[in-house]
Amino acid sequence: MTFFKKALSLLVMLFICSAPPVQAGRSFLVKASWYGKPFHGRTMANGQTYNMFDPKLVAHKTLPKGTRVEFTNPQNGKTLIATVTDRGPYIKGRSFDLSFAGAKYLGFVRAGVTTLRVRIIQ
Repeated sequence: MTFFKKALSLLVMLFICSAPPVQAGRSFLVKASWYGKPFHGRTMANGQTYNMFDPKLVAHKTLPKGTRVEFTNPQNGKTLIATVTDRGPYIKGRSFDLSFAGAKYLGFVRAGVTTLRVRIIQ
């Protein structure tokens, strides 16, 4: 392999492997859902056991585990701070899966899916 090909390969690898930093303070609207009983007691992506009654657990596909996120339900003004502990949701169009308790606190258990304002705290 020539020097040029090696250098190009290294640059491509660095580009692919470097994830953009999470921007603390950034706020946006998302579709969120909740997950409960079928997952209760299972192991989450962080290695801990999922507890649907813990309002501070949330799943996201790409945010680093341990990221703290503030959710606000614009329909009732309730706010909740949770930590990314799991991966998901795996349904198109949804950005976050909150625990049953988190969804109950924010007031969207019956609806199942809602629009929330999200702010990354870090």
